[in-house]
Amino acid sequence: MAHRFLFLCSRKLNFARIYRSILIFFCGIFLGAAANLFDLYTTNLGNVFSQTSIWIFLCTAISVYSSSPKRAAVNVFFFCTAMLFSYYGSAVISHRSFSPSIVCGWLLFAAFTPLLGSRVWHAGKSGPLSKLMTFTLLFIEPAISIILFDKVRFSDLLIGVFTVLLLIKKQASAVQKSVG
Repeated sequence: MAHRFLFLCSRKLNFARIYRSILIFFCGIFLGAAANLFDLYTTNLGNVFSQTSIWIFLCTAISVYSSSPKRAAVNVFFFCTAMLFSYYGSAVISHRSFSPSIVCGWLLFAAFTPLLGSRVWHAGKSGPLSKLMTFTLLFIEPAISIILFDKVRFSDLLIGVFTVLLLIKKQASAVQKSVG
């Protein structure tokens, strides 16, 4: 009887994880389309959502709040691929032109997200490795902005600070769980 109860509980947990992944996929679709609309109709939001820092922040949040490194890899990959297909799909529908090299760059970014998502998941835990990963992310975001866009903007720095604060908050809650 007890093993049947555990089986039913594990099925509910798996359904909840799958449901969250599907929800993250649809969030990616929504944000990809929204980013395209921001590019069309606004200047500031279009600029923010065209840079990598906001997507690194969102992928970091998805990773550290996933239940395991494997779920983080799946969730971040679902989010990024949905966002890219939605963004470029809506760009094709609206007859916007875009550079094939930029599309290839974003697809390359999406291809590496499972690996990055599973690694960043560890940054939300306690310990010296998580602090090192937080410190590394603090410097990676501006470096990517310089490499890809030749400059670091104020919004990149602000989003980088929010990324680090998110990780510090998650690490503090991990410490409290291990102590309490």
